Amino acid sequence: MVPIAHVLRPISMIACSALSKPIASPSSGKIRRRGGNLRLDRHLAKVRTLAEGWASAGRYHGDEGVLNRATIDLANALDHYHADSPRPGAWYYWLISIPDKLGAIGLLLGDALDPAVRARLDASLTHQLKLMRLSGANAAWEARNHAYLALLQGDSQRLARAADRIFGTVRYSSDGGVREDFSYLFHVATCATTRWVGMNSAKLSK
Repeated sequence: MVPIAHVLRPISMIACSALSKPIASPSSGKIRRRGGNLRLDRHLAKVRTLAEGWASAGRYHGDEGVLNRATIDLANALDHYHADSPRPGAWYYWLISIPDKLGAIGLLLGDALDPAVRARLDASLTHQLKLMRLSGANAAWEARNHAYLALLQGDSQRLARAADRIFGTVRYSSDGGVREDFSYLFHVATCATTRWVGMNSAKLSK
């Protein structure tokens, strides 16, 4: 079986100088301001980097300090992402980008993650990922998040539904889906042929 760290874009080394700064406390109101969703997303990107370094072969593999930092920063992020937390700004971060990072962090840290923090992580993702309702490329990203949650919870039925959704959205063919030149119908309306499309289509198809 391929280690989960290899599936989730491992890195062999990380810079400890990149340790993330705490997010503002809920009482400060900063997370509610414009751009709070982006700030939370960037914070979690740093936590995922820590998790990748801890889980991957290299200098920081199994490092207790890195694990503790990642756990603390993850718990801090979950203060702003739960059933009762506000969802200001663009929906994309709350529904696609943030769950992506939370799912990857949970899988990378696995059983090493503090049980209380793991329970909060499961609860936050379960609350957010109730349905697969998006279309176009976003449908594949949304389904990927459901796949992460399914792996975290050992839910084979959710995983099968997510896989069906992904492969029903991302496919190589001559008449639709993702073509050999990496063009495809974005949101079923606009043909896109950018490098971004190719990069992300190839990633999803794996």
